[in-house]
Amino acid sequence: MKTQQVFKTYKEMNAEIDMRGYCNIEGFKAPLTEEEYWYFLEVLPPLRFDGTNFYLLEFLTGDLTFYISKVDGEYWIEVKELIRTMEEY
Repeated sequence: MKTQQVFKTYKEMNAEIDMRGYCNIEGFKAPLTEEEYWYFLEVLPPLRFDGTNFYLLEFLTGDLTFYISKVDGEYWIEVKELIRTMEEY
């Protein structure tokens, strides 16, 4: 079930994910600082990196992972479904 909810910070969103036990979290979204963006880019190899936007290699649950993007100079993190290809395993 996709839930559209925008949080003020990544920490606030992450606390809600934990509180929900990773259930009904698809569509959660929060702004990131530039420092947080670079942390996520460098901590693990990104999936589907296009030079700016990418999925986090570590999945939250099932097919849900974080999608990190830069839109109009702002950084965002969102919980999205990602069905990996055979080459991505």
